[in-house]
Amino acid sequence: MQTIRYIMSGVAGLLLLNSCVKDELYKTPHPDKGRITITADWSHRSTDCPLPEEYVLQHSCCEGKALKAPVDREFCHPSLFEPKSHTLIAWNEAEGITIDHTTAHINTVERGLLESLPGYLLTEAQNINAIKDDTLEVEIYMKQKTRDLLFELTVKEGDPDRISNITGTLSGIAGSFDLSSQRICGEAMNTSFPFARTNNKITAHTRLLGTTGLKQSLRIDLTFTDGSSQTIENDLTDLLKNFNDDMPTPMYITGDLLTPIEADMTATIVGWENGNEENGENIEIY
Repeated sequence: MQTIRYIMSGVAGLLLLNSCVKDELYKTPHPDKGRITITADWSHRSTDCPLPEEYVLQHSCCEGKALKAPVDREFCHPSLFEPKSHTLIAWNEAEGITIDHTTAHINTVERGLLESLPGYLLTEAQNINAIKDDTLEVEIYMKQKTRDLLFELTVKEGDPDRISNITGTLSGIAGSFDLSSQRICGEAMNTSFPFARTNNKITAHTRLLGTTGLKQSLRIDLTFTDGSSQTIENDLTDLLKNFNDDMPTPMYITGDLLTPIEADMTATIVGWENGNEENGENIEIY
């Protein structure tokens, strides 16, 4: 009986020794791969941009395996990663924007024009290095990629009550964004939006992925109460040259509208200015 007890104690000690050695060699149940936890930082957005309830995470090599992640807490990725470099792509789902694989497209409306006021797109692509037999904590800084553009025209000549309708069409606008490279892509497109008038103030609001191409032009179509109409062409390339630089900050563009006071006169817009640079005052949209 003593011999039996001695042998059993020896076996138990050997098993305990083996268990201790295993704990020292491997820290996790996945010794050959790494796990990743992700937290998203949403502070780089405008005050008007709402915080989404969830966002999408996608590994760059697996386009068909996009996952939904919560905004308000850490997300543990269900996959295990090979110990090498990987790219994670993150974005939120926004109204008026369609995601095709890893490209965001502003939806189009009639005549191929871009949706003039899509939702706010926030995204980031981040390279990570997974560590085998360990968990990597990743923080992704989501960046706003759609920017508000606001216009305010002041009628300085003519009777503003004669104006019955104003529409603006802006060209040289980005319609697509590559989520992998975090760059504008595709050809330059146009968007159209209405202006609203209160007394002598005429305002409009649009939201853009950015500008692209060599030139940005704004065409204003004016309709008067007598049924007549006029078109004003404006080159805004210089005013919009830095539009893509600070997406969370709305850009304000102002100008003076001179309407006809006599027959055969042509409406014009003068004194175009970047309101952000002049006085930083917000434009009230009517």
